[in-house]
Amino acid sequence: MIVELIQEATAAGARHEVACTAMGFDARTLQRWRVNKVDDDQRAGPKTRPKNALCDQERANVLNIVNSEEYRSKSPKQILPLLADKGVHVASESTIYRILRVEGQVHHREPSRAPQHRHRPAEYTATRPNQVWTWTSRI
Repeated sequence: MIVELIQEATAAGARHEVACTAMGFDARTLQRWRVNKVDDDQRAGPKTRPKNALCDQERANVLNIVNSEEYRSKSPKQILPLLADKGVHVASESTIYRILRVEGQVHHREPSRAPQHRHRPAEYTATRPNQVWTWTSRI
């Protein structure tokens, strides 16, 4: 099925590598499938959920803590030591980042100022002596 879709895309003018990337695998993988006469996706992914994965309630608890008033302006790297001082452990730093990435919250969660555009100072060109004066400060 996937091999047929790639062939259809390349017949329509798409580049081989771009079509493979759009389907979620490397072009070299498709080359191996063609050599081995494979007609369908042969990748083996995880079939079961890990036993130590957080349940939905635990994930919601992590999000509540991270988005709370006290911690919402801090990164997980800053939050974990503060929670450890209180004797609370909800998840590892990488797990918190993973949850935030899935929820689309891996960015500044507080409003920040808009970027400021700085103009270059005016440049003056001297065409004769004593026309442009400047000063320097020595510290």
